[in-house]
Amino acid sequence: MSNKHNILQIMPADGWFAIQNSDDDESLDAVVCFALVETLTDGVVTRSVRPMTWNGDEVGYADEEDSFDGVIRSDEITDGEAGQYAQED
Repeated sequence: MSNKHNILQIMPADGWFAIQNSDDDESLDAVVCFALVETLTDGVVTRSVRPMTWNGDEVGYADEEDSFDGVIRSDEITDGEAGQYAQED
């Protein structure tokens, strides 16, 4: 199966985080933007909005990480939950 991704639009993502969950350890990575992505797979075109994070070398799709467990807005994190996440820079 061959996939071709084409970013159609970039939108700011202030206050959004990607939840990374690996080995029962959850962390938050700042989402730098959301991308409206058009994907061509075996002749079928789909569009989706995908979160993008900085991995230290480049900006990439957060949802391609095996540990990706969704996104959350900073105002949705309660005081009780804040301690369970170790924020990544």
